[in-house]
Amino acid sequence: MAAIFCKKTKVVYFPVPKNASTSLRELFFELENGFEFRKFSINGKATDLFWLYRNQETFKAIEVPPEYEKISIVRNPISGFISTYKWLVGGQDAYFRGPVEINEFVSSLETILRQSAKAKFHLMPQFVFLGSDLSYFHEVFRIEDIAKLNAYLSGRSGLTINLRWVNQSGSQEHALSRESLGKLEHIYQADYELLQKYYP
Repeated sequence: MAAIFCKKTKVVYFPVPKNASTSLRELFFELENGFEFRKFSINGKATDLFWLYRNQETFKAIEVPPEYEKISIVRNPISGFISTYKWLVGGQDAYFRGPVEINEFVSSLETILRQSAKAKFHLMPQFVFLGSDLSYFHEVFRIEDIAKLNAYLSGRSGLTINLRWVNQSGSQEHALSRESLGKLEHIYQADYELLQKYYP
């Protein structure tokens, strides 16, 4: 995993797709540099946060300085799936050229994952990016408890930190059928086992 070191807060952050990772990249960039990130070009090549920090990678335990703490953000797997679905079909993946109802999306999931690299990457189970033992981390925050993350980072930096949300997928609800829910619970079974402390 492309872990992110933040000198200002002395944390090493392990990002997971659709778990506020873009928001935290922007926050850490601003803390380190004193100004908000904006896209720019070098020699005609567009540069963004994923170029600067690298994209998420599969989990790998790393050595960190003793004064740093390792952190990450977790999310209910079904909630994360719905958020990713809305993000993908809402214009973030050219594979989808029109509206796709969520249960149709689930029933066609194997085909979608074969044909869309973006969907395959963003719908991977969280354990791929977190490993199989969350005790590796000093702190793990639920995405619903961002206030706790703000307080934690504020305490470590001596600053008042309020995370700004980026890439929110909207509040529209999407009803999963019992069949779709069962399929997703099977797909994300290892995540539910890993996250049982956070999502019983």
